[in-house]
Amino acid sequence: MVPFADVEHAAIVHHLRAARQPHPAQIDRQVRAFNPWPVAETRLAGEQVRIWDAQPVADAATSLAQTVPGEIVTATEGRIVVATGQGLLELLTLQFPGRKPLQARDVLNSRPLAGSRFGEVSA
Repeated sequence: MVPFADVEHAAIVHHLRAARQPHPAQIDRQVRAFNPWPVAETRLAGEQVRIWDAQPVADAATSLAQTVPGEIVTATEGRIVVATGQGLLELLTLQFPGRKPLQARDVLNSRPLAGSRFGEVSA
């Protein structure tokens, strides 16, 4: 492999990384595409978390300028809303290691999530 040392093109990599921040609708489509297999996954506090169902939040009243992708914006009233690179995504059904899939309200009853941050969603 030959190293690429052209400084002029290095700025393009930065723009590509910024463009990789997915829109909530794109993540929603990924979650649906990977159900039932291989299942969309992310990490939370070092644990693998499977996402079985999610939906974009249409009325994104929260200012995204103050959020980091993966940050849990809302973890109350049976809703888990996470900031993405370009909007908000509500997680509807999650599965933690060794557990069955749970609705968001059941997850919130079993563990505190406020102030936590999810990792990058992958398959």
